[in-house]
Amino acid sequence: MPLSFYPGWLLVEGEAQVTPERVGTFNVLYGPGLMWAIDGSSEVIHDLNSGRIPVVESKTVAVAGTVVNRDGGGPSFLKSPMADLDLMVKGPDYLRFFCGSVWGDEGPFNLVESVDAPVLQGVKSPNDTWRDRIKPVIMHQAGESLIAEALVVYNAGLFGAKFIIFKDGVVSMADDDPIADVELPKQELLSPFRNLRPGAVRIMSSKDGR
Repeated sequence: MPLSFYPGWLLVEGEAQVTPERVGTFNVLYGPGLMWAIDGSSEVIHDLNSGRIPVVESKTVAVAGTVVNRDGGGPSFLKSPMADLDLMVKGPDYLRFFCGSVWGDEGPFNLVESVDAPVLQGVKSPNDTWRDRIKPVIMHQAGESLIAEALVVYNAGLFGAKFIIFKDGVVSMADDDPIADVELPKQELLSPFRNLRPGAVRIMSSKDGR
């Protein structure tokens, strides 16, 4: 999927055989000459926004033959791919991406903008008044930052939330209002894989005609 807020970049989703019996889903950011795994932490996104090389696993990384310490991220010599965020397209797109890519202890934060969202199938509420609160992400400008109002499902709850998106791409949840309980299937996470489950990845071949 092309990313409006990172012009020329793609968000790619795939599956991998994590063990002989289990499959996991993963996402990577693919840009000019670079491919970076999304590992559920915000640091990878912040590094990219600031032009640093994300260092995910080890404490050091070799860059052009030079060992760079992980502390504080890698060297800052890349151009940030982040476009100026607007209120109608790039800003809401970035918030959706960020919430889906950064995991808390119970997984990603799922923004809800439609009553048909699959994540709402598990809502447990004595009435349907929560449906009246569902709407697309609404944003307005506040100085150099954007303020967003949105509904989000996380863990076992549906919340009305207020987000602040700073100019450098940092996102902060400023407020949340519990609306309803949500029963979600438990997902097993093993960074950078999510939704670990029994199965095997089917290997495509030229005989498949694809």
